[in-house]
Amino acid sequence: MLPTMLAPTLALSAVTYAPQALTEPIGPMVWILEQPLVASLALVVAGVAIATLLMRRDQVRPGCIVCGALVALAITVFAIGTLVVTDRERIEAGSRDFVTAVVDGDMAALDRLILEEAALAASGRTVADDGRVQIETLSRAQADASVIASWRLSRLQSTIDGHNVGTTQFRVRATPWEGGPSLSWWRLHWRRDAHGVWRIGT
Repeated sequence: MLPTMLAPTLALSAVTYAPQALTEPIGPMVWILEQPLVASLALVVAGVAIATLLMRRDQVRPGCIVCGALVALAITVFAIGTLVVTDRERIEAGSRDFVTAVVDGDMAALDRLILEEAALAASGRTVADDGRVQIETLSRAQADASVIASWRLSRLQSTIDGHNVGTTQFRVRATPWEGGPSLSWWRLHWRRDAHGVWRIGT
């Protein structure tokens, strides 16, 4: 079921609370594949620090070898992390595409992103079994009326919950042309279809 709205609408109803955070995975592989720049910089810093320590002990050659090895490893880690796109990164990118499509009134993009049987829920209760239709109706109305002047997605979290299923959760700050900004929390349930494409649905 989803998209799940933790507030009644994307842009028109403010919320003052944050839902429970998703339990995101941690571990070296997550850092290597999803945060390669941070992991690579840590390896370079470690290499320089170890080399400096060894050189102070007149062990120049071992210091250079260790530093070179760690720098080479850092380059490898950065290359792997840049080239490999994880499932979590795919559904996070899909979440950004979803908000962009809703704000822009892009029906073709929403059709690609949302499964036909997706349901829409607010505050934990199903409010529409035809979730895609409801989201598209809301999107079209907002786009036609040029309601939103700007928006920003933040606090994006993601988990892979099982075989070919995942969840993202994020906050959207939308600023209309008239009136003050509003906040809404969204949770999207994702399913990978037979073609390997992640889409929003049950």
